[in-house]
Amino acid sequence: MLKCLLFCVIFILFQGIEGNGTAEDLAAVRLLQKYLQINTTTGNDQSAGIQFWRTLAQRLKASFNTYEYLKGYPVVVIRKRGVNSKLSSIALISHIDVAPVADEGKWKYPPFGGNITKDGLMYGRGVQDCKTVSIQYYEALLNLTKRNVKLQRDVVIILFTSHEIGLSSTVIRSFLTSKEFTSMSVGGGIDEGFTYSSNKLLLLYQDKAILVLQIDCYGIETHGSLMPDSNKTAIGVCAKVITSLQAYRDAQVEYMKTLAVTDTSNYTSINLNRLQGAITDSVLPGRITLRYYINPSINKTVIEVFNEVKARVDKINAQINLTIVRSAEKSPAVRLDASNPFYKAIYDAAKSLNFDFSPTITFDQTNAGALRKYGIPILGFSPLPKTQFLDHGYDEFVDVRIFLSGIPLYIKCIQNLANIPDKEVTNDPSKYLIDYDKKKYN
Repeated sequence: MLKCLLFCVIFILFQGIEGNGTAEDLAAVRLLQKYLQINTTTGNDQSAGIQFWRTLAQRLKASFNTYEYLKGYPVVVIRKRGVNSKLSSIALISHIDVAPVADEGKWKYPPFGGNITKDGLMYGRGVQDCKTVSIQYYEALLNLTKRNVKLQRDVVIILFTSHEIGLSSTVIRSFLTSKEFTSMSVGGGIDEGFTYSSNKLLLLYQDKAILVLQIDCYGIETHGSLMPDSNKTAIGVCAKVITSLQAYRDAQVEYMKTLAVTDTSNYTSINLNRLQGAITDSVLPGRITLRYYINPSINKTVIEVFNEVKARVDKINAQINLTIVRSAEKSPAVRLDASNPFYKAIYDAAKSLNFDFSPTITFDQTNAGALRKYGIPILGFSPLPKTQFLDHGYDEFVDVRIFLSGIPLYIKCIQNLANIPDKEVTNDPSKYLIDYDKKKYN
């Protein structure tokens, strides 16, 4: 009864939009809702999410495989064969895991409920990052399959389960150097993007660098009731570190305000995302640990920004250790012109459906960026215009009508990409990257 009521409400909402409330539209919305109801929080058991995709692969009449390079974090690969599997394949990249929910009480609706409001907004953790895109991939490929549209190239959906936990770089490196990936012969493809409040879609063609920096501050360790000089305590030292780096951050925020909203590349973002001290209330800890998440400006290297931070810390003149937890330089940039047939296929698809792209450098590292470093010109975008950016935040939502309107774009993109004539594609896809140097990245 409840399911029937849900479908009736959705049908009414969809009148007058793309698809006009068809059975396929209703099924797509229900599938996304079902996916959101699977708790795939990163670091948790992902078997339910993996089984979900195993079922979808069967519906696509596609092969399904998992490859585990790090225990507990398999890579899911769904391969839909084209007419000529000897040609380079097209990759559709996404991830199953979602960011943790710190406080469910802050949400309007349960984060794993997939609730749909009367005005057509679907709420759930991962609906923007990036379960909607994953289902749009699937629905697009299902549409082409049902209509018996011939695709010359294989289409491969690649789903990671370690994206949000920070282990993805380790897994991706093992995956991209494996015989399994090599056998796919990926030439180009699409990765997730992110939402934006304008009518334009952000087309991501390069990643910024990343620096995760741990700063350990040391001082006296004693009973929690005593009051030693703040300069001799770990928390006193850390307070100075935080003050100094906050001033650095404030300067970057002011500079950011002078840039276009879509320009996330020319400033350095820096945030204190973790702070750890004593494990019991009665101890004044002798060590406080800070963890900073930093994305250097596109014009700076990781070591340059590290040295800027270190110079500030050194001025404090206290016992402080800096440790690079993980880092990666910016990715090469994809060529956005007619010389790149993969870009042209995506651009032509968008133009035919009246979508406009705004080329943008990603504010962080993505799976696409990792593939670019291995010479594969992956572009990223999410067909979710006019949508408030809520990745990793409270009350993540997507308008189901916008969700549905993006499926035709992926249908056209996949059709165009998978049917690029072999004569138009070079044997070396890294030629579609600007100034690519394999030795620099691998």
